[in-house]
Order: sequence, then structure tokens, then C-alpha cells
Amino acid sequence: MAQNSPVKKSSPRKRWIQFHAYLSVFFFPFAIAYTLTGALYIWGDLPTLDKTNLTLYDLEPKSPATLEKVEALIREQCEKNQWPLPSGEIRKDGKEFKWGSTKTRQVKYKASRSTQGKAYLTYLKVTLYGRVLNFHKGKGGKFLDVLGTAFALLLLVSYLSGVYLAFKSSELRNNTVIAFILGFVVLTLAIYLGF
Repeated sequence: MAQNSPVKKSSPRKRWIQFHAYLSVFFFPFAIAYTLTGALYIWGDLPTLDKTNLTLYDLEPKSPATLEKVEALIREQCEKNQWPLPSGEIRKDGKEFKWGSTKTRQVKYKASRSTQGKAYLTYLKVTLYGRVLNFHKGKGGKFLDVLGTAFALLLLVSYLSGVYLAFKSSELRNNTVIAFILGFVVLTLAIYLGF
């Protein structure tokens, strides 16, 4: 008869290390997304929206000015140009009508004040960079907000565990205090001199 090998129990420290490692690997794509969008937002000037402008002529009997007529015109133009319809409801915003959100897609309509039967239509669609940037800014929807908050908490816990281990080590303690003070001073100067 073959003997079963004894089951090894893992220590709480080993389980914590495994948990920490798996969480870090799971959230690594988030770190890449936050890092890239943050750096591109600071240093780059990438478009967040694709914009298409149309000028409509010969609208009969004149340019629409009610929600129902503007919605019908937008639906017709979206179908004609093979654009997906925006979500949400159409609303009047000053002298212009808007349908949708700049987080996904939006159509803007504005009648010409100088020419009867002429109007302007703008179709805005968020780019991939715009979507990831919205996630970075906390404007990506509830699910992405929850994941972003979980990622922020993971970063905080990771840093706190690293600081704890550094302070616990007698060899690293003095240098850790110096590094913390230097980091705090540099951040304070950067904020003060940045404005």
C-alpha cells in the first residue's frame, strides 16, 4: 500500500505573500493603464474625441427647434452616416441640443442664426485613449470606479507593507527615515514651486 505524503500547512506569512503576489499580478494591467495615461496626459496632447462636423442645408420648412424634431433629424443623420445612436435623452443646452455623453458618444445640433434652413451637426465619439483617461479620472462608470478604488487601496497596502518591513529591519531603519523625510520635502517643494 502506498502511503500518502503528509499535507503541508502553509504559514500565515506564506499565505500573505501569496495573496500579495496574486493581487499585484491581477492589478498590474491597471498600473500600466494609470501610468501610461498619467504620463500621456501630462506630456502628450492626444485627442480624446473623434469629431465629425456636418453642415446641413435646405432643411424644410426651417431648421428644427423642438426636441422631437431635432431628435428625428439626428436619428436620420446617424442612420445616413452609419453612426451608432447616442444613449440617454436629448436635451437643450442654451442655443444647442445635445444627445449622449462625451464619455462614449454625443451628437450636438445647432441651428444657424443667419441662414434659414441651415444647421450644424457635430458627432463626437470617444477614442480608446479617451476611454482609458476617463477611467484614470474616475469617469468610467461604476464598475471601473470600484476597480480603480480597489487598485488605489492595493497600492496603499503595498506601500504600507513595504514601509513596515523597512522600519522593522534594523539595517534599513535609519535610511528609511531619511528617504521618507527627503520624499516629503521634495513633494512639498514641488507643490509649492509648481503654483
